[in-house]
Amino acid sequence: MTFADCSREQDLIHALTTEQWPNRCDEDLKSHVAGCQGCQDLIAVVAPLGDAWAASRADAHVPASGMVWWRAQMRARQEAARAAARPITVVQVIAMLAGTAVVVACLVALSPWLASSVASSRELLSMDVSRLQPTQGWLLAGAAALIAIGSLAVYFVVAED
Repeated sequence: MTFADCSREQDLIHALTTEQWPNRCDEDLKSHVAGCQGCQDLIAVVAPLGDAWAASRADAHVPASGMVWWRAQMRARQEAARAAARPITVVQVIAMLAGTAVVVACLVALSPWLASSVASSRELLSMDVSRLQPTQGWLLAGAAALIAIGSLAVYFVVAED
C-alpha cells in the first residue's frame, strides 16, 4: 500500500483541527475530498480523534484563575510552615532523648540509695532529708527537675498546634 501526497492535505488537516470540517470549510475543499481517497482516509483517522478531543474539552472542569492562585498561595504557606517546623521538632526530640538519658543516668547513680530506701518502706516513709549526703540531695533535686523537664518536652512534642 502506498500513500500519495496530496496538495490539499494541509488544508484538510487545518480544517479538521480547527473544527471547520465539514460545515465551515469552502466548497472547493469539500469537492476535492469527495474525489481524493487519501483525504478521505485522513478524515477517517483524524475526525474521531478531533471528536474525542472536543468531548474531553467539554467535560473538563477548569477552575477560575483566582481559585488556582489562592490554592497555590495556601500550599506554599503550608509547605513553608512545615519546613520551618522541622528543625524545631528535631530539637524537641533530641531534648527529650537527652532528658530521658539524664533521668536514666540519675536513676542508675541513685540505685544503691533507692534500693536501700525501697527495702525498708518504713525508712522510705520516714526519710529525713537532713540525713542525705549533699551529693545525694543534689541528685534527688536534679532527678526531679529532669523528670519535670522531660515530661514538658514530651508534652510539646506530642501536643497539637
